[in-house]
Amino acid sequence: MLYCSILELPLKCIEVPKLMPTATQKTTIVTKPPAQRDWVLFDASGQVLGRLAVKIATILMGKHKPTYTAHVDTGDFVVVTNCRQLKVTGKKLVLGSALVSALGSVQEEERGAQS
Repeated sequence: MLYCSILELPLKCIEVPKLMPTATQKTTIVTKPPAQRDWVLFDASGQVLGRLAVKIATILMGKHKPTYTAHVDTGDFVVVTNCRQLKVTGKKLVLGSALVSALGSVQEEERGAQS
């Protein structure tokens, strides 16, 4: 039995068990891209633009796979259908159409200058 010299009280020794053996923890590092990639089909009708973009980016990078490695392209291919039926929240639709119209006028000016 151990004693605390300051408080002069007996101390209990508790044995802490190992939570997980270190021999079973292994990190997988992919050095080559996979030979075959999967195709993922998204139906964009009724989905919010930003949330769908995050899901697509995750699949393109390969972060949904347990073998994800940052410097290797382990992502899958993505096909998106019904893009015209996306939901756009906030002021993105107004700002986006203004940006598109501004870019469109710039492109028209470039075409006029080339003619």
